[in-house]
Amino acid sequence: MELKNLESLYKNKKLKEKLEQIQILIDDNKNKEAYFKLAAILEYINVKLLTKKLGEKLLNYNIEEIIKKYYNKDEFLFKKMQSVNGMYNFVSGKEINVQDVVSLGITIDYIYEYMIEKYGEFI
Repeated sequence: MELKNLESLYKNKKLKEKLEQIQILIDDNKNKEAYFKLAAILEYINVKLLTKKLGEKLLNYNIEEIIKKYYNKDEFLFKKMQSVNGMYNFVSGKEINVQDVVSLGITIDYIYEYMIEKYGEFI
């Protein structure tokens, strides 16, 4: 899998560097580590959007807290983050394969594209 297909994420210089590091993990068949690093990117972009653009204070940065913050702020992101939480639950306890990594990457790219279109650049 080539992460270069994640066009929205690759447009951001900081995220591009992180994706290039994750691509190395995928190439080395370290799918679990790649998956969790992608999850960290999603957490990072959510925290940046919530704190910089939406003026939210976060007690912690876990997905449940992020979902709660979107409840009254953005219905689309609320639902997408619930979906991602379902993805996380699905892969927990099983061996993570490259398709799991691909699915998460595509989902994050789609979410980030929406964020940029609706709220403008924030990272």
